[in-house]
Amino acid sequence: MGFNQVFAHKLGLTCKELVFLRWFVDFMATLRMKHIAVGDKLYFWVDNKTVLEELPILRIKKNNNLRRFLRNLIEKGVMEYCLISGNIPFYRINQDKAYELVSSASLKRGLSQKIGGPVHKDSPNISFYKDSSTIKKLINNLGNKKSVNMKRRR
Repeated sequence: MGFNQVFAHKLGLTCKELVFLRWFVDFMATLRMKHIAVGDKLYFWVDNKTVLEELPILRIKKNNNLRRFLRNLIEKGVMEYCLISGNIPFYRINQDKAYELVSSASLKRGLSQKIGGPVHKDSPNISFYKDSSTIKKLINNLGNKKSVNMKRRR
């Protein structure tokens, strides 16, 4: 799964929680998740329906159960959240925990490349997430590449 199993066990994470975290990190990296910047932190919206459809292995059937599941990750210190417009939760992975959960040097290098800089838990100025303007630039670049590729195929 790409996580440090010893550290995950120390945090009390279950296999189901690691599956969800892997999905969250992978989905976040696609740049398709709705996100919002709050201060210097970037939070992502988790659509309950999408989680329930894409992760049946979690055996979560109801929105209330999913909220409890996410609350448990927050209580373990792995995820953070903020409420937007009073009742819409947006989530992010705790940066320090993310660094510790990444299991190998090669994955840390890959994570570093994805976020645009070295990842080190003691570097306060380095964020696990890119700022929203960088994400918008990446999305625009991806859109331009797709249109170029489509023209070449014809």
